[in-house]
Amino acid sequence: MAFTNLDNFNADLREFSNTLETEELNLFMRRLGLSLLRRVVLRTPVGNPDLWKSPPPKGYVGGRARGNWQVAINGQTNEEETGQRDRNGGPTIGDGAAMIDGATGADVSSIHIFNNVPYIVPLEEGHSTQAPHGMLGLSILELREEFP
Repeated sequence: MAFTNLDNFNADLREFSNTLETEELNLFMRRLGLSLLRRVVLRTPVGNPDLWKSPPPKGYVGGRARGNWQVAINGQTNEEETGQRDRNGGPTIGDGAAMIDGATGADVSSIHIFNNVPYIVPLEEGHSTQAPHGMLGLSILELREEFP
């Protein structure tokens, strides 16, 4: 579901972007990118051993999925995980916001928000009681309402 919504959202976004002047488009895309980033990061569940049937591994620190949301400009995505553990989302949002703010000109229309932990798709599909409706698909639905 999320990927279909994402494809439709991207198509609508491309069509809408043709109606804006360059500066309006840059501002809109930055605002949209930052809003999407904040939503998906804060919706991403953080491992909570209190909810688990088995005890966590020794030294376990949650926040791997939340800390791995990344922003790329012009499709220059990183195939590696960040290695960052982020329980509250602040550092991840800050890093991504810096990338989004640094995008200029045509780069602004090519902001990619991605996460490459191996279990991100199951999380998106609702395999966590903390995010039973996923993160990305729900955020896109909200953005469609916020930016009709």
